[in-house]
Amino acid sequence: MRTSFTFALTVLILGACSDEQRPTAPVNTRSGMTAPSVDVVTTGQAGTITNAKPVDQVGFTTVFTVQGSKVDIQLGDGRKTATATCPAGSQAVGGSYFINNFLQAVSFTYTSSGLDGANGWGVTGFVLDAGALVTLGAIATCIQ
Repeated sequence: MRTSFTFALTVLILGACSDEQRPTAPVNTRSGMTAPSVDVVTTGQAGTITNAKPVDQVGFTTVFTVQGSKVDIQLGDGRKTATATCPAGSQAVGGSYFINNFLQAVSFTYTSSGLDGANGWGVTGFVLDAGALVTLGAIATCIQ
């Protein structure tokens, strides 16, 4: 039984991996022929357009991250904010943060994060443990 199952599985795998190219387009039920797989061609006032692409630069072309400031926070410092600012000519669209030395603090409180209104990302937090030192950093996601 095991041998016949292994043989059937091998045949199935080899059949699926064969070099024979079969069309994946659905069969046209009226004529029994398959529809060809081609690029869409649109005809309008400007004539025929094949493989249309924008003629000028539209939107953004690059997404990148910028690591900003790091702030050390201890008990008694209150809330501190770390920020990351996107360079001139780019725009902040999101961000993140990181925490170093978190294991020292039993109680670190992250209070907020978001776009800071100055083309960057800000994150705020504070520490509630005596003797703990936490480093908070901001990362901005920018487009250009």
